[in-house]
Parts: sequence; structure tokens; C-alpha cells
Amino acid sequence: MKKYIRRTHCLLNERLDSCRIDQWGKVKEHQKWIDSKMSEADQYYKKLKQDCLNFETIDDVLNYQIDYEVEEFLRTERSNLRATCELEPSSCNKVVEHEKYVLSNKQMEMDALLEKVSSQHILIGDLKKRFKYKNNLVFNFKEDKDGEITCTYFNCDDFNIKDGCYLYLSHREVIDPRSNINFSIKDGGLHIVFITSHKEGKNHGSFMLSLLMDLIPVFNKKIEEYNLQSFNKLPHLTWEQFRKSVLYKDKANHIYGTIGSPGISEVEMQRLINFYKRNDLHKDGAIYREI
Repeated sequence: MKKYIRRTHCLLNERLDSCRIDQWGKVKEHQKWIDSKMSEADQYYKKLKQDCLNFETIDDVLNYQIDYEVEEFLRTERSNLRATCELEPSSCNKVVEHEKYVLSNKQMEMDALLEKVSSQHILIGDLKKRFKYKNNLVFNFKEDKDGEITCTYFNCDDFNIKDGCYLYLSHREVIDPRSNINFSIKDGGLHIVFITSHKEGKNHGSFMLSLLMDLIPVFNKKIEEYNLQSFNKLPHLTWEQFRKSVLYKDKANHIYGTIGSPGISEVEMQRLINFYKRNDLHKDGAIYREI
């Protein structure tokens, strides 16, 4: 009897065009559709990241063609999906409501994935502008703890023996001032003045330090060239006399700096100490490492 009553109820709903079985079918259809589009978007995002990690020269970056049409296509299709899936709530069919909930979660996942694609496009576009006309640039693309691409870079033409320099890291929607290391070379050492990272705990600081370490031989070569040029302008001095003069610049043979700043909390100080220890740059409560 109960089955007969339920069947009669469903037939009546169907005739009144209020049965939810067709809605359930539509929701399942859109779930399959969005799964397919998410797969396409994910594959494109992975390719985008791998392309960045494969960049070796400035020309690789400058000549890279950003496929904005893919992003626009995915966003347009996503918009159409939102417009066709606003179903009437049903109190008589829990299954439909559950499937709508599943679909809503998939839509949010798709939105998050599209945001990553957009951010990566923004990053590459910004770097193409920054790298243009800079032929002496050293850069390194790496994937951080969130699986997102970062680019650390330094323009060797900006190296100043007498003043401070900045090494930068760009990530997602590039914030100015960018994450950076302010450093200088004096008294035979590379002095780390401060490190600024907009997103802590994701290896961004370590990425910047790694590139800085790689650049020390480049800096020392420039110091050698500077000393030779300065010496050649002083024919009345011997090389030994020049080396003892204030004009001579020592190459960097160690890295040093102060950890933290006055008034910093104990928790923050310990966090910084742990950071420099992980990067093998800590000794006796300060930044230090022999080269």
C-alpha cells in the first residue's frame, strides 16, 4: 500500500511538473561537466607551472605566450554553469539537495583553480615587463610549499659595491614592494640588512637566500674588476700599497647580520633563529657563515 501511495504521489508530482528527478539528472550532468572542465584547468595549470620551472634564459620568459584565451574560456563556461544550475530547493528529495551540495563544492574548487591560473598569468605578465631590457639578470623559478610558483631574481647591473642592493622574489599577484633581501658588501663580508617576505613559512625566504649564495662568486668577480680598474687609475702606487689603501675593497669571505630588531618578542626571535639555522646561517645568536 505504501509503495502504491508513493507511486501515486510521484505520478501526481510529475503531472504537476514538480517532480525533482529531472533536476537530479541535471545536477549529475553538471557534476560530470565540471569534473571534465576541472581536469582541463588542472592540466593547463600544471603545464603552466612546468613551463615556468623550465625557463632558463631571459628570452624564455620574454617570449613566453600567455594563453589568456584558455582562462577566458574556462571563466565563460564557468559563468554559464552558474546560470543554468540555480535549481529550486526541494523538501521532498534529499538526494537532489545532497547532489546540489556536491556540485556547489565542485564549483568552489573550480573557482579556486581558476584563481591559481589567473595568478600565474599575472605573475608571468609582470615578470615579462620587469625583465625587458635587462640582459644581466639572474633568476630562479621554484615551487613553494603550497605548490605555487615563485621567481627570485637579481639584476647584476644593479650591484653597487659602495651601497646596498636588493634581491627580489615575486609570487602570485605581485605586491610592491616585493619580497626582498636588502644586503651590502663591506669589511670582507656580505651583510644581510633585512629580509622581507610577504608569505612566511612557504620557503620564500630560503629561496631568496639560496639565490643570494649563488651570486656571491659573481659579486666577488665584480669586486676584483673594480679593484683592478681603481688600481690602473693610480700609476704612482704599487699593488701592495693599493691593497693597504682605503680604495681597495675586500671580497666577501663570510656572511653576517643581526637577527631581529629591538623590541621583538621571544617567540618571533626564536622563529627567526630557527629560520637561519635551517639555512645554515646561524652562529652565537647572529647571522653568520663562512664562505
